[in-house]
Order: sequence, then C-alpha cells, then structure tokens
Amino acid sequence: MKKSLLHFSQQLSSCLENLTKMFASFNLITLDETDPCGMSHFCCGEVHLESWYRVLLFRYCSPTPFNARDEACTLYKKMRWNVELLESSCPSQGEAETKYYFLCCKSNTETSDTSAQMSGSWSIGKGIQISPDPRNEDIQSWILCTHATMKFQALLNLGTEEPSTTQATDCLMEILQNPWMESSLPLDCNPLEPSVEFQ
Repeated sequence: MKKSLLHFSQQLSSCLENLTKMFASFNLITLDETDPCGMSHFCCGEVHLESWYRVLLFRYCSPTPFNARDEACTLYKKMRWNVELLESSCPSQGEAETKYYFLCCKSNTETSDTSAQMSGSWSIGKGIQISPDPRNEDIQSWILCTHATMKFQALLNLGTEEPSTTQATDCLMEILQNPWMESSLPLDCNPLEPSVEFQ
C-alpha cells in the first residue's frame, strides 16, 4: 500500500511539473526564479522523520542555476528540501532551526539555457548561505539584498542518472539519520567526488 501511494504521488508530481511547463511554453507563466510572480518550483510533499524533523519537498520545473542571479553556470538545482528541526525534539535550543538541502546536477558544460537536458553528475548537498551573512544582525543588509547567495556542500553522489523524487528523498533521509555524512566532508568539497554511491 505504501509503495502504491508513493508511486501515485510521484505520478502527480510529474503531471504537475509537465502542466506547469506547458503553461510556460504558452507564455502564461514564467519559470524564472528571479521573477516574484514566477513559478519556478512547487511544493510536492511533506515528510516527518520520527519526532525530530519536518521536511518540506519542493521540485523545480526545470534545472535552475543554484544561485538564481548566475547567467551562466555549471551547477543546477532540481529539488529542495526545507528541513526543520522540531522545537519539541530539542527544547534547550529554543527556536526551531531550518536547514536547506538540494538535489543538484553538476553540468559538463557551462550554459545559460536551463531548458536543456542536464548531462553531468547528480548529488545531494546542503545549501550554506554566504550573503547576506546569517550572523549579521543588521536588518538593512537583508532588506537591500535582492537575492541570497548560497554555497553548495555536496554530501552524497548519485551518479549520472537523475533520481526520482522518492529516490532522492530516501537518500536525504539517510543523510539526516547519519550525521557523520555531513561532518566528515569539507565545506568546499567537489560534487564530482563521490562520498557514498547511490544504488
């Protein structure tokens, strides 16, 4: 029953993605992430990992530059997970904390055409915010920033085949349940250097 529901959920997600792309092809909407009215991505589910994490799943309709202002790049995101450490699981830390993980493709060539089929290495990693500095308490720096800049810390190499939403989320669950997969890697690790191979 669980596998059937997951398969059905995967089909619904694919249908919504294709429908959104069709609307974009008729110029009814835009998939540009920098457009406040754009529909670059959509929420496709929510997962709870015991009483520790609440995970929201988002899928990008087309491969999107990891940092939206990059006109030409080699790193594209296809999924994002907002991982919230529930306050009830760690009351001593006070306010709940949210971290961001991504499914990205390291393209073999630099391109500004995000509609092109991605060819490269897929990996899951954490988004580390660079600008504005999250430690900076000056609210003006946040107000004046049009788009936050993040760095991608690769954690799990998935090979050259794009995984499904379910497969990628299962891999993220493995990362969340094994903290050593994050602590054992440097911040500037290369997504092309595998840490754990996806089966």
